[in-house]
Amino acid sequence: MTAAGFRKLLTRVAECSSISFPIHPHMFRHACGYKLVNDGRDVRMIQQYLGHKNIQHMRSGIL
Repeated sequence: MTAAGFRKLLTRVAECSSISFPIHPHMFRHACGYKLVNDGRDVRMIQQYLGHKNIQHMRSGIL
């Protein structure tokens, strides 16, 4: 599946559901980070997993 095909699939899923806002693939990345933080995982581990070089990028988006 191509990246464009996946984006189109998400758009169709949102249209068929009760989601009232546009969804995009990057939301899954944020959701994963939030889930790991809420599960009590080490922030440095999450930083490495998500590929953030600067911890400040993590704090503004997840923490």
